[in-house]
Amino acid sequence: MVALVLTLAGARNAVGEEPPAASSTSPRPNDEIREIDEIEEIQVLGFRTGQLADDPSSFATVIELEGVRAEFKSLEDVLSQSVGVQVRRFGGVGERSEVAIRGSTSSQVVVVVDGVRLNSSRGGGVDLSDIPFDFYDTVEIARGGGSLGQGSGAMGGVIQLKASRPGDVPVTRFALSGGSFGTWRGSLLRSARTRFVDYSIGYSGFKTDGDYSFLLPEYRYPEGPGSPDPPVEVERINNRREKHALQTGLGRELGRFGYLQLRGDWSYASHGEPGLDSGGGEHEGQRLAAHQREFHSLVKLGWEATGLGIPDTDIEADLYYRLDRIHFEDPAANAPEGIDDLSDDSTLGVSVSDFWEGDMAWSHLRAGLELAARRDALRAEDRANHSRWTVGTTLRGEARLFEEGLIASLGLRYDWTEGLDDRWLPSLGIVYWPFGWLRFKGNIERSFRAPSFDELYFPDKGYIRGNPDLEAEEALNGDVGFELIFDELGPFRDVRMEASYFHNRIDNSIVWVVINPSTVAPLNTGRATVQGYELLASLELFDLLRLSANHTGVDARYDRSGARLPGRAESETNARLEVGNRDVWKLVGEMHRTGDIYASEAGGRIIPARTVWSGSASLNLARLPRIGLDALLSRLWLTFRVNNIGDVAQRDAMSFPQPGRALALGLEGAW
Repeated sequence: MVALVLTLAGARNAVGEEPPAASSTSPRPNDEIREIDEIEEIQVLGFRTGQLADDPSSFATVIELEGVRAEFKSLEDVLSQSVGVQVRRFGGVGERSEVAIRGSTSSQVVVVVDGVRLNSSRGGGVDLSDIPFDFYDTVEIARGGGSLGQGSGAMGGVIQLKASRPGDVPVTRFALSGGSFGTWRGSLLRSARTRFVDYSIGYSGFKTDGDYSFLLPEYRYPEGPGSPDPPVEVERINNRREKHALQTGLGRELGRFGYLQLRGDWSYASHGEPGLDSGGGEHEGQRLAAHQREFHSLVKLGWEATGLGIPDTDIEADLYYRLDRIHFEDPAANAPEGIDDLSDDSTLGVSVSDFWEGDMAWSHLRAGLELAARRDALRAEDRANHSRWTVGTTLRGEARLFEEGLIASLGLRYDWTEGLDDRWLPSLGIVYWPFGWLRFKGNIERSFRAPSFDELYFPDKGYIRGNPDLEAEEALNGDVGFELIFDELGPFRDVRMEASYFHNRIDNSIVWVVINPSTVAPLNTGRATVQGYELLASLELFDLLRLSANHTGVDARYDRSGARLPGRAESETNARLEVGNRDVWKLVGEMHRTGDIYASEAGGRIIPARTVWSGSASLNLARLPRIGLDALLSRLWLTFRVNNIGDVAQRDAMSFPQPGRALALGLEGAW
């Protein structure tokens, strides 16, 4: 059985857990380093090797979702609290949301589910609301260029969601909640190991009425006053949504021939598409009758083995097929007979990787070769059909020197994308431990992204359209920083501090911008520089109090004019305070502050900064002795949650209105 060993480099954030580091009082740094490596290695079984999370020099956050299951958060909520991450929401509960890292666009971030990338050639960015969050156990966020492992698209970073392989003890978990805007969520997951096979099966459902009131935008302007009129409240309409997802998995041990797994994910969604509001009164600019139905499927056959006659060698092979079918209709659109479009976006892919590691002279070496190929195809009624092949080959090596006090990682990828120039993408990463509690890291890498089919060919639907003249994006990514990690520091435990600086030079960055009051389209923005810094700190006190905070500053500008790139928040600040015994009860308070966002391409409109507070209270009924549920359930959490306690008016990076205060009450259990 292949085991992918992830060096977490002490990664932890507001909602993630970090293995303890060695004590800073030890007089022998090299012994400390060996002890840290032994503690921090986690075996994650059944996933594709060679991902960014396996790069010890990357700046990464690992979120163990078990720590937030009793808080009724969405995937968007969890990611938005992470350092370096900005989540862009296109409306209310259940509407489209996308993720950006270090001032990137959403299309410059690759999202991977159990070893398969979800980014399609059609849209580029991934809708986080379509991912059945309850099926997964870990989220890993690698910040910085990731084209070495993922090829096109990973200019800002990589996000991976992983589910644990079924264990010897069967597990069943469920969740059910209801809340504001007529919203209901529910999920049920069962995984177990039998004599012959491992299996898992899960269902996730979501429904919301969705409509809510919001304030028309109040903008600031670099030169002059803000919006002169007092805010006007109108209603967000056509927001009703319904989603269903099913996940299945079968696995079989093959003895010395490894492990074989077949996995299938299917989902269906039906929802309104209100689009942008134009800034006028009532429902002006919103789509009253636009509707979309979606069907998503992903089937993967994976095989992994260790050795096969060659010691210390890991081999993996994956064959997968992904299909997105979308039916969009808007009878009131500005067209002779309205709009009624059906499209299929599919990917057929294969990947093979072989990794070897062993000792040689005074160092420990790890080397790998990866081959990947995929064919993306788009079949649509509203445009011509399109397809393209992508082939990538990656060679990477890692040397651990001076009793692992220094790690050097080298990589080179050759990438061929049909219709574009060939590319060679080199990468270099360094990790240095002068002491067991202090480490320095740095990386430099080339990355790129091919334009998506939607960016190139999306038909004009009145509020959104494509641009066939786009060029591919290219970037040179660099970052450097340090981490301080203490097992104990006075009365505090698991103390961690991190600081990093990043600098990305981008050529021909593609940005979706508002080109008139009611239409969004992508443009090449020329050469730009995105730079900034990240600060993170977390600690624990007496097993009852956990405090964490992070701050990200971003300066994204066009090189030619010095003007700011639109859609990027100047800063993101998060703080989290958790009080309680995690097995019995907990109270959580969170603060999220978003800095100014330049909303227009010329920088003439600014969405003002805002601060949003949220919180939750949870009680594990299975741990209350008088109820007597402990014999049936390992946990049964009763949770009350409030998002946006202050009912603050919010706008997305592209001026999509957000809902105000939202309440939720629910149960979550396992046996």
